[in-house]
Amino acid sequence: MSELEDFVASRIKVLDELEQDATPTERTFYHSTRQELLSYLESPAALSNAPLKDRIDAAHLKIQRLTYEIDREEYGEPWRAWAHSERQLIEARVEKLKAQLSESEKISYSPPTLSQKQIEYDNTLNATQIRVEELETLIGMLEVWGERKSSEDEANHHIDGLKQQLQRAKLNLSTLIDNPF
Repeated sequence: MSELEDFVASRIKVLDELEQDATPTERTFYHSTRQELLSYLESPAALSNAPLKDRIDAAHLKIQRLTYEIDREEYGEPWRAWAHSERQLIEARVEKLKAQLSESEKISYSPPTLSQKQIEYDNTLNATQIRVEELETLIGMLEVWGERKSSEDEANHHIDGLKQQLQRAKLNLSTLIDNPF
């Protein structure tokens, strides 16, 4: 068994154990995770219709982002461990793709580079998008809670402050999109 197959088999074994006591929602998540893991074992040609070089470039950029996150102290150890594991998996896939590229197209591959500024911008943009989604979800939940509990005045008090935060977050998002870096 290759390292990639060992990796996938160990993750699927954990999923099997988790599924024993899982709720229906968790089972759905575990099923999609299992499908993603199994897709790692597909041949490189089956993974995408994109040209090999483009797929390798995208994988290298993801490796660079993961390396950046692994090196950041503010990320917790569980996240860094996951990022390290994910980076190893992607590196194994990249090696397969590089071998296929050199066989089929006789090309020597050189990876693209991503600046730290670009990574930080992407992280800020992503965090801002997530914050907007979180605020929208929270506002919706408070509106429903107020309706069910007949406490619309109390809910509206919280909602007004959240809507102001949402407006600021959307303005930040718009500014980030208009001014990449």
